[in-house]
Amino acid sequence: MDKSVISAAPQTNRRKKRITAGAGTPRPMTADELARLPVIRATEQMPTWPTSDSRVLFEVADGSPSASVRFEHLGGEHGAHLYAANIVPQKGRIVDRRRGQDQGFLTKEEIHNIAARLPDAHRPSWLDLVHAPATIPRRSRISAARFGLPSAFGPLHLDYQEIPLLGWPWCTIGRVFVGGGEDFSNWTESGTGTLVGPNLMLTASHIAPWDVDGWWMRFVPAYQDGSGPFGESFVRQFRGVKSPDDEHDYIICDLYTALGNRAGWMGSYASSDDNFYEDGVWHSVGYPGSYMNAERAVLQAAISPEDADIDGDGAVLDFEPPFADHGWSGGPLFGWVDDQPRVVGIERGEEEEDIWFVTVDDDTVFSGGEHMVNLVKYGYANWPAT
Repeated sequence: MDKSVISAAPQTNRRKKRITAGAGTPRPMTADELARLPVIRATEQMPTWPTSDSRVLFEVADGSPSASVRFEHLGGEHGAHLYAANIVPQKGRIVDRRRGQDQGFLTKEEIHNIAARLPDAHRPSWLDLVHAPATIPRRSRISAARFGLPSAFGPLHLDYQEIPLLGWPWCTIGRVFVGGGEDFSNWTESGTGTLVGPNLMLTASHIAPWDVDGWWMRFVPAYQDGSGPFGESFVRQFRGVKSPDDEHDYIICDLYTALGNRAGWMGSYASSDDNFYEDGVWHSVGYPGSYMNAERAVLQAAISPEDADIDGDGAVLDFEPPFADHGWSGGPLFGWVDDQPRVVGIERGEEEEDIWFVTVDDDTVFSGGEHMVNLVKYGYANWPAT
């Protein structure tokens, strides 16, 4: 799980190296280039969607939609009687659209070259295209003990940039809730996720409910203060790395409701050249618990990794000083590549370092690489949107 960090102040691009990748390698757009681009306005009015899946919690699968209803008498008094309605499928089976159905680990051999074409990003016509969104500077005051520091350090101040997720592609990012059992309201873990397809969502493996009985995951794009403008969906199934390391901490999730048809989605990208990452200017959005109890998203803009380590099909991207707090897990690292917003990494946590016999967080770490992109391709190839 993520650990809190000492500073969340925005970084600047510390590196001025020249791109050395071969001809044809995409170059991420810089912050200055993005800031000069105008907002492209929507051409349609945004439809209204239900705020939750409460109207479509159940579906009939593996058969024609035929079912009967049986009423069970629960008793009553003073002339009133209570009954429970039990749906009995005549053909097929009833599926609870809140419960996860399947999960599994996929090696690079199992998903290699599963799809030849990298899926593009998509912006619905009712959403503005916003390259450089406005943010709201905020400062949080928090105890030093949260970071594992002695109380003598006193209260610490964290500077955040709150971002209302109103335009595309920012609205494709949202909050992930994870739990198990019959209570679908009280979650046990919270993180961040991103739409990368009509029904596909990327998030971190270490927040996933691996081997949890009755597991469930719920995703709300553009989440703020309890809800989002595009509704929500539970996860039907997911695939990824069960025991994540620095290079492979991500899963691809299949949503019951194709929220990407409402909010759009981002593309994804991987490179075998560390200069592509180190010289690029990237952004990340997350829901840190130290800010507004993770009820609002914050932005870390125009950052470049201190180091990018490419190892086979995985990539580790280190940022110093650290900026992500618990709840940022699964948050995307993305930029504009080939004129499209593309996710190149998923936030996995922080590395630690001992300073004066005190253990503090040193780097914020993202996982990326070919394996992550192939998971997205796997989702497109095996989980068509319904």
